[in-house]
Amino acid sequence: MRRKLLFYGDSNTWGYDPRSYIGERYPEETVWTSLVSEALGDRYDVINQGLNGRQVPHSDYEFRHIDFLMDRMSPEDVFFVMLGTNDLFVEIPPDAGIATERMEAFLRRVLKRAARPGIALIAPPAVRPEETSDPVLQQFASENSAMAEGYRKLAESFGIPLIDASSWEIDFAFDGVHFSEEGHRQFAEHLLNELPQTIKLPE
Repeated sequence: MRRKLLFYGDSNTWGYDPRSYIGERYPEETVWTSLVSEALGDRYDVINQGLNGRQVPHSDYEFRHIDFLMDRMSPEDVFFVMLGTNDLFVEIPPDAGIATERMEAFLRRVLKRAARPGIALIAPPAVRPEETSDPVLQQFASENSAMAEGYRKLAESFGIPLIDASSWEIDFAFDGVHFSEEGHRQFAEHLLNELPQTIKLPE
């Protein structure tokens, strides 16, 4: 049986193309999950569970969906969560503490499951402050770094793997929020470098 690697994220997991006026995505083969799947080969089933606008789950409906997904995964599979970007953007000013508190509650909830896959946390990338003159994006980038530090502490506390993508130099599209196609390629490359030591993938 192939091992499942499920990536639960937002528009940067789904592959949203900000050049689109009607919410389209980049060609599927250029999205980072597809690039990871291609590189890993047929030993793994890489599942893209990205959704535009998704925040860190904090409602009963969202947790029912997560239960549905995890019920179909084994202990040998891994459920990756990369969220928090939209939690920052809905707050004025952005507040990393809200996203971190929601992530803590999320992790407490899923780690209590009697049967579950492995859980791994990914701190999302953000445009670097020096790369933009937009004060909103600069503040967002600063809070994203604070969120990544909060996630690091949560991962240590709960004893789960953390992949800190906030330190990666990812190429963003013109909006400073969504990956460019080159950014998807870069993200896949970084992630593939991290996976073997993070979740003990065999070489």
